[in-house]
Amino acid sequence: VFSQGDNTGNDGLNLTDLPQNRGILSLYRGDDQWETRLEFVMVSETNAFASVSGTLPAYTSLNLSATYHFSKTFSLWLQGDNLIDKTYQVQPGYVEPQTHVRGGVELIF
Repeated sequence: VFSQGDNTGNDGLNLTDLPQNRGILSLYRGDDQWETRLEFVMVSETNAFASVSGTLPAYTSLNLSATYHFSKTFSLWLQGDNLIDKTYQVQPGYVEPQTHVRGGVELIF
């Protein structure tokens, strides 16, 4: 069961809406058969909590996705996130997966 954290700091901020500077460079190439995307993500140091001092360090991530379309109804896809294997946290105490690769089949009926 997922539950949203409560901010008791009386400043009206949600724990998941803390300010941060984020930049994404995304390179995309696609045609009738192939679609590929390479993303470089940079996130600044950010406050870990709205009502208590503490920071989460800045991080960078490299992501790659590719899809091969055999036809309009059948495709294979592969996606890799955090390919530079950095350890980082988006929420305090919850480490994001390091190199994370997944793939699948898409069928459109």
